[in-house]
Amino acid sequence: MIASPDYPLAQRPSLTMHDLHTAPFIIREAGSGTRETVEQAFARCGIAMRVVMELGSTEAIKQAVTAQLGISVVSRFTVQLELETRRLVILPIEDLTIRRSLTCVRHVVSSDEPCARCMAPYGISRC
Repeated sequence: MIASPDYPLAQRPSLTMHDLHTAPFIIREAGSGTRETVEQAFARCGIAMRVVMELGSTEAIKQAVTAQLGISVVSRFTVQLELETRRLVILPIEDLTIRRSLTCVRHVVSSDEPCARCMAPYGISRC
């Protein structure tokens, strides 16, 4: 869960899912795997998201969250720079865990392994 460092919820040391029930959410478009994963996690907790904006890319979501238009859920891998520069912060939600599998696809004919080298820092050993 990401927010602008100046967003009111970002000032709290910890949050619960109940704290999010009125928060404005910026989410991916319908059909997105990220959106499905997030919606399922919220449904398991019995919380409906108050969606204020649907965007078609993670970069657009990050820009909207940076502008304090709402909060969102994106992969940690996509916000490393923003976290390091404090443009965005992670909201600590005590009773929420969201995990999603990633798949790496490569061309069968290719003998080059840059994909494997690229993904190794993330604990992905095989492409």
